[in-house]
Amino acid sequence: MSSLPLPARPDASMSGAAALALLAALLALMGFAFGDTLRAMVQVWNTENYQHGYLIVPMALWLAWHNRREVLAQPLAPFWPAAIPLMLACAAWMLGRLAGVNVVEQFALVGMLPSALALVFGWRLVWSLAYPLAFLLFAVPFGEGLYPVMMERTADFTVAAVRLSGVPVARDGLFFELPSGRWSVVEACSGLRYLLAALPLSAVYAYLSWHSWLLRALFIAMTVVVAVVANWLRAYLIVMLGHLSGMKLAVGVDHLIYGWVFFGIVMAIVFWIGSRWKDRAAAPDMTAAAAARSTGPAALALGLVLAAGIIGGAVAGTGTLQDQGESTVKLAPLAALIAREAQPPPAEAYRPVYDGGVGHLEGRVVHDLGVGMMVTHYVRQHRHGEMITYENGMNPGRVDSGQAWRITARSTREPAALGTGFPVGPVNEYRLASPAGAVLAWEWFWLNGRVLADPRRVKIHTALDLLRGRGDESLAFVAWVPIEGSLDDTRARLAKAVQGLQAGATAAGL
Repeated sequence: MSSLPLPARPDASMSGAAALALLAALLALMGFAFGDTLRAMVQVWNTENYQHGYLIVPMALWLAWHNRREVLAQPLAPFWPAAIPLMLACAAWMLGRLAGVNVVEQFALVGMLPSALALVFGWRLVWSLAYPLAFLLFAVPFGEGLYPVMMERTADFTVAAVRLSGVPVARDGLFFELPSGRWSVVEACSGLRYLLAALPLSAVYAYLSWHSWLLRALFIAMTVVVAVVANWLRAYLIVMLGHLSGMKLAVGVDHLIYGWVFFGIVMAIVFWIGSRWKDRAAAPDMTAAAAARSTGPAALALGLVLAAGIIGGAVAGTGTLQDQGESTVKLAPLAALIAREAQPPPAEAYRPVYDGGVGHLEGRVVHDLGVGMMVTHYVRQHRHGEMITYENGMNPGRVDSGQAWRITARSTREPAALGTGFPVGPVNEYRLASPAGAVLAWEWFWLNGRVLADPRRVKIHTALDLLRGRGDESLAFVAWVPIEGSLDDTRARLAKAVQGLQAGATAAGL
């Protein structure tokens, strides 16, 4: 690679020190205004699936440094139309904040950066940094919603491949059994970790290998497909290795080691394939940038002031909307119908998790002590805790005393079809299993007079209600019962127990 001199700044009226000072001020402004969003992002980086997040910002800075000749050649001048996408990104952040959807908040925050940079320093600079800025999207912890479908597809492929290998297999949801032993597809088997690791690796390789945006996009897309299919093959090979070894190999932590070694081999093959691709695109032409002129620091400072006004307005407006709404629900009538446990349940007993509320009821339905019931009350959720989070739910990955509860089936059901009048809306029905047994559970949500089952609809209506000034008062309901006898009989028992809460719910103001 030949060494080329760095081009001079097109206009000396804008010093490097002044530009760096304005950049530092802009980043400090965004860090202060969106500190909660950044902290939430970093907190998720500490989890096993997203530890690569700590590497994304340094890698983006290195990508920018790799392209420093083009970056330093750009003139600096505010691009006033960038105020529009900045306002749109702030609006998206507001909606994500009001709905309590971290991934929307975080993507919106990353999306603000190019708009804010363009507003202060100009579109030419942002275009020269387009790839590193887009690379920052990988810092957002996304993909958790893909777990169910990826686990299901992994189980589909593994079971089909095992059968094609001539080995009999019986399947029940995400569990399947071979003559040699029993297996289950858990989150670690979904392939999401491999996919999240492959994406930034392929993006860096593509940036360093080709100028063509089409080739870069095709290579990243190919890597996604290969990573998913490779995980299916990995799962099949692990199961067959365990089966052929009499369940002596690949049944403990060693199967994770085998998986990452296999992933490394697959990525090496992908990079070798990419090395055979030829790039016909030319390097960027910097003639136009060299002919343009920078403006003085006063104009850039004005762009910074405008960016500060837009960002400050979004943050202040969101805080005002979140502080609306008062509690109107009284839990006492429901508490009279839910008997608290005299003794803590055994560690292996099933228990959903809905924490962070301002009120909580948990115990047994008084007219059928075999049915468990949990009700959690939420209001002004940004202060006290949120209802719909990754940590809350029917099976948030808890393992107590070695007894792991797994969801084996889920569906949406209308209680009215079973002849009951409560709740007056859909419920999520789950079958869960562990070595301790199996349970049938119903889950539903109450939000400002609505009964909802889909957590996504709950999030949307929460944001809309806050925008209308109605507040975000909500309740999460979960009822569960051991599966004894037929599934229909168990469901009828659960429906009857829930129906018995109707009078208490009406008295509570629901």
